[in-house]
Amino acid sequence: MTRDYRIGKICRYIKILAVTLLIFSPLSNAAWVDNSPELARGDVTDFALAPSLPARVIATVEGAAQRGVWTSFNSGTNLTWTRQLSTTGQSYNGAAIKADDFLFMLAGVLNGEIEISADGFNSRGPTTNSASHISWIIEYSLSAFDTVYAAGNSGGLTGGTLQKSIDAGNSWIAYDVGGDPNPPLFSLAIAPTDANTVYVGAQPDGASNGLYKTTDGAVNWTYLPALNFTQVDAVAVDPVDLDYVYAGTEVSGQIQRSSDGGVSWAVVHDPDPNNGGVTGFTRVLGLAINPADRRIIYAVGGSGSIKVIASTDCGVSWANVDSTGLVSGLPDKVVIDPINNYVMVHTNTGFMYREALLTTATGDCIANPGAPDGDGGAFDYLLLGMLMLIGVVRYRTRRISA
Repeated sequence: MTRDYRIGKICRYIKILAVTLLIFSPLSNAAWVDNSPELARGDVTDFALAPSLPARVIATVEGAAQRGVWTSFNSGTNLTWTRQLSTTGQSYNGAAIKADDFLFMLAGVLNGEIEISADGFNSRGPTTNSASHISWIIEYSLSAFDTVYAAGNSGGLTGGTLQKSIDAGNSWIAYDVGGDPNPPLFSLAIAPTDANTVYVGAQPDGASNGLYKTTDGAVNWTYLPALNFTQVDAVAVDPVDLDYVYAGTEVSGQIQRSSDGGVSWAVVHDPDPNNGGVTGFTRVLGLAINPADRRIIYAVGGSGSIKVIASTDCGVSWANVDSTGLVSGLPDKVVIDPINNYVMVHTNTGFMYREALLTTATGDCIANPGAPDGDGGAFDYLLLGMLMLIGVVRYRTRRISA
C-alpha cells in the first residue's frame, strides 16, 4: 500500500464523515431567546411583524392582569415591550399589521370581533360587520395594501368565518368556503403578489375536507383533491412564484409541495427517516418561506425536542434546527424577518422566541416531477430585493419627513 493511496483513502473517509455530520447534525445559528413580553409570558396568543418595518411587532395577550395588546419597536429585544393601555381588561387572540403602514393594526378580540387602530393601538375602534370568534388568523395582502382576510375560529371542529375587507379592515364581508358559510378553518395564506389568490385549510359541512383555493378574491373556491390532507394546519405560498405552495398537517407531520398552483402535490417531508424525513417531527403547525430567498423554508410543530425543521433547497431536504433555549411548549406559528435576519415563533404555551435566521441556501427550485416548471429563477431574487428595498425606503422617507 503506497503512501499516496493511504492519504487518498483517509481523505475519502474524511469526506464521508463530513457529509454524514452535515446530514445528521442539527442546523443552528444561535440559541433561541425568549422575547415574550416580560409580564405576559405564558399568555401570548398571537403576534405579527410589520412588513415595512419587521422590528415592529404586535402581540396579543389573554389571561389575567396583563391581557391586551403589546407592541415593540425592536423585535422584543431585551423584553422592550409596551402594553397599550387602551386595551386594558380585554383579552385578544389574533394580530396583523398593514404592509405599508407599521402603525395600522388589527387585533381579534378573544370571543369577540376584530378591532382596528391607526396609531399602534394607542387608540382603537370597532370594525363593521365582523363576526365574533374565540380566535382569529388575520393576514394583510402584501400587494394590495387595503385588502385583508381573516379566518375566525370557535374552537375545535365548530364553525368559523372567512371574511374579507378591501378598506384595510374597517368593514368586512363574509364568504362561503365549500358552500358552507361557517366552516372550521385551520390555516390561511394570501399569495404575496396577488391579493385575489388565497388558500385556506377548511372542513366545510357536506363538502370535502382539506385545502381550498380562490383566484377571484374569495367569491369562488376550488377544492384541491390531490392534496390528501383532511386537515391543513399550515400553508405557505412562494414569495415570487405563485405556483409553488407548501402545506402541512398536524395529523401526520407530512409537508407536501405543489409546483403547479395546487393541481398536483408531492411529499417533501415525512417523519419516517426511511423517506428522508426528520425523526420526531410528527406534526406541522406552521410554515414560513424566507421572502428574501425562497429556498429557505421553516416548519414548526414537531414533538419532544424536535420542534423546528428547515429546508435550504426548496423543500427537497430537511434538517432539525437546534432547539436550545426553546424550552416552553411546541411552536405553532413561525414568521421570518428578512431585514434583521431573525426567525420568530409562538408556542402553544403562550411564549415567543427568536433566533438568527438561516441565510445559506443551495440550488434552485425545481418543479415536482410531471408538473410544469414555474417562472422562478435569478430574476425573481432581484425583483424581490427591489421590492424589499422599496419597503425600506418608504419607511425611511416617512421617518425623515415626520
